[in-house]
Amino acid sequence: MRRNSRNIRFSASAFLVATLFRWIAADAQALVHFDLPAQPLARSLKAIGTATNTDVGFSASEVAGLLAPPLKADLTVDGALQRVLVGTGLRPKHLNDHTIVIALMRSSAAESAKPKSSPIKAAGQAEAVDQPDPPQADTDSSNSASPSNDRKRDLDEIIVTGTNLRGVKDSASPVQIFTRADIDRTGQGTLQSFFERLPQNFGSISENTISTVAGSATAGNAASASAINLRGLGSDSTLLLVDGHRVAPGGINGDIADVSLIPLSAVDRVEIVTDGASAIYGSDAVGGVVNVILRKDFDGAETRARFGSVSEGASHETQIGQTVGKTWASGSAVLSYEYLDRTPLSAADREFSRAAVQPTDLLPEQVRHGVFATIQQEIASGFSLFADGTFSHRTTAQSFSSLGFSQEDPADIEAYSGVLGGRARLWDKTEIEISASYASSKQHIEVFQNSFSNGNAPETSTDIHTNVLSFDAKLDGSLGSLRAGDLSYAVGAQLRHEALDSSQYSFASASGSSFDPHRTIDAGFAELRIPLLAATASSIPILELNLADRYEHYSDFGATNNPQLGLIWKPVADVKFRGTVGTSFKAPLLNDLNPNPSQVVVLPEFDPQGGEQTCFPFNSTNTCSNTIIAIGGNPRLTAEKARTWTAGFDAKPSAIPGLSVSTTYYSIYSRDRITDPSSLFPLTIALQNAPTLGSAIVQRNPSAALVQQLAATPSFINPFNIDLSSLGAFVDYRFQNLSSVRTSGVDLNLSYKMAVFGGEFETGIDGTYILEFDNRFTSATPEANLLNTPFNPVDLRLRPRAEFRIGPFSAAVFLNYTNSYEDNRGTVPVPVAPWTTVDMNVAYACASDCWFLQHTTIMAGVTNIANKEPPFLVNASGFGVNFDGTNANALGRFIYLQVSTKW
Repeated sequence: MRRNSRNIRFSASAFLVATLFRWIAADAQALVHFDLPAQPLARSLKAIGTATNTDVGFSASEVAGLLAPPLKADLTVDGALQRVLVGTGLRPKHLNDHTIVIALMRSSAAESAKPKSSPIKAAGQAEAVDQPDPPQADTDSSNSASPSNDRKRDLDEIIVTGTNLRGVKDSASPVQIFTRADIDRTGQGTLQSFFERLPQNFGSISENTISTVAGSATAGNAASASAINLRGLGSDSTLLLVDGHRVAPGGINGDIADVSLIPLSAVDRVEIVTDGASAIYGSDAVGGVVNVILRKDFDGAETRARFGSVSEGASHETQIGQTVGKTWASGSAVLSYEYLDRTPLSAADREFSRAAVQPTDLLPEQVRHGVFATIQQEIASGFSLFADGTFSHRTTAQSFSSLGFSQEDPADIEAYSGVLGGRARLWDKTEIEISASYASSKQHIEVFQNSFSNGNAPETSTDIHTNVLSFDAKLDGSLGSLRAGDLSYAVGAQLRHEALDSSQYSFASASGSSFDPHRTIDAGFAELRIPLLAATASSIPILELNLADRYEHYSDFGATNNPQLGLIWKPVADVKFRGTVGTSFKAPLLNDLNPNPSQVVVLPEFDPQGGEQTCFPFNSTNTCSNTIIAIGGNPRLTAEKARTWTAGFDAKPSAIPGLSVSTTYYSIYSRDRITDPSSLFPLTIALQNAPTLGSAIVQRNPSAALVQQLAATPSFINPFNIDLSSLGAFVDYRFQNLSSVRTSGVDLNLSYKMAVFGGEFETGIDGTYILEFDNRFTSATPEANLLNTPFNPVDLRLRPRAEFRIGPFSAAVFLNYTNSYEDNRGTVPVPVAPWTTVDMNVAYACASDCWFLQHTTIMAGVTNIANKEPPFLVNASGFGVNFDGTNANALGRFIYLQVSTKW
């Protein structure tokens, strides 16, 4: 398999290089011969887009019932569009060289009131404009508008994730944009299931890795949350935004940005930057940024219902969503609600886990309510106000058992947020935006154990409350025009307050602990886009430089500054080369700064340097030193730092209509990563590994004052009643800025569209090949290759797809491939098989001539058609669930039916 995958990658690379040279000299403005009959306008627009290799996006409701005249001539794409749009009130608007949106003309007053977002796409990236054919266009209403109010998005107001500049149609960083239509085509009903299938995302924290049953180091996910983990650097190294604003983190440690709380019914599109972006957004943007854009411009009502069930077992899912919206000449409002209920999947329902002691859940129970509301209103010409609000409530419960006990962890999660702001046009091309946002997350988690000794009784109760309050101001516009184009800029500031309130109570010991830290962050940022070179006899830039920098000062650990440089080169209209280099960082978690150790213990440890006494009761032949060990938070932690760079190209060769290619090489070196030393060396062998751990962790002859301070902590225990005056060493096993990770790889996005059998056929493949993923625990330890090992990233993940659309019918097939790897935890490595699953769906989207089904889309589909089991992996926890939940899932074959209708 490895040899075949290498051959495939080599052949694909050779093909792409040959294709690149083939069309470098092609004339992107060449005339195209059209011979189209009189037909529905949607079909003509689709045919023009296919013939000219251009994404022509539009709203199905705006073109419904319109006919296009016959077209037989040699024309450019603009000429052809003008011919078929005559008399319709519609006009084409270019987003970039290969993307055009068709929309109704509207007044300038209405334009200034629109939000600064629109479903655009970077060249060569994932589809971002609604496809003109059902069911996609009819399913995604983000661009829908009532012809009576004569509205459309102001495309000059667009801000793409990864930049603070308005009107920028592309980015030096790799950007993927997925509209609601793209997500719907995959057949996934939730955002977390959609992200799970992205090759760049790794499932280190998800509902597939509950406790330690099917994952590693996931005990902090007692609330069954789902997080995004770009590049495998950890979920807390990927920044999740909703409409450009931070969400309040969840999890026991306050480190999980829970994407499962976001209802899909409220989503307009998702934008993903797979590059370090601290120069734009600050902390956490090391592996990348995910920005979920919620629906703002919707007129009418949409009802969605979905029901699905596994083919083996009792787990099933019910989802209902309702969205209503209204647009008017100077504003809009949207209200959306979604309900999700999914019953648990028992280990008894799967062949590979039937040895598990019952009750044990492979997937937990989930019940969620989600509400989203937004309103925006133009107050005066060039001045508008906006307000957003979200609320989510999720309950979950999971069970797992082992010999002698069973445990159930019910959890109650509540999250809400609000944004209030305004934007004003100060003068030509200059705009200011000021906003205030607040986000909060509350979790209540209980642990019940049923054992031979205590019966069914609660063990612990944990409450975690986090909140983020932010005030933001930004000024952006143009500093003037150069020969090659406008000199764009953005400057701004942010004042942010973050807080954590964590408390835990143990019923067994009748004791509890609490910690409520907070911090304030002051930030300032600037960004500049400089056109360096323009095409001959035009002001269209072909070489642009992007400079960005952000300075942040934290009240708890200090300041950090992170610049980024980006370059975009367009040698011809069909191809764009891009690259970035910069630094990023991740601030310590508030929970990790706890000055009170979670545990202080005194033990006699074997000491290779010679101890004061024999090692009874552990070993009577060696000498030991009495040692005091501290575990837990550390107020001396500083930020994790990273160097990132990318290089890639996006291309749509006019010589090969329908072909789109995008590839990116990335490299990340992350250092000073916060690590728990006990994860590598257990407490009882710390002194044996003193040279590796270093003198900062293993401290000889601790002072009496330090010993007295540690002994006074509530968590102090001395199980062997060792005389504290005899202590020969202090082992500081609290969190430390110790480790580093070096990773690099290549992303590929390839798609091809063609007209066939009177419809449109599209095929493509998304994939990531990781070249290295090396971890160094401390500066004194050698690098360890974690790639292709259990609970870590696998080198190759691919997602090929094929779609066919004709009239109201569509069908899609998706393949999900994860490469093989080795289980290296024993003395002899054991191979773990590759995992391949296939998803499929068919849909029928009725426009307006289907009686009671008008404006209705019906989709039926199956995920994991072959019911492929996850590869076998021995689980060291002893729960009898033998698979790697970070690289596979236990759901099995899942059959669903989804209906959405607009009225």
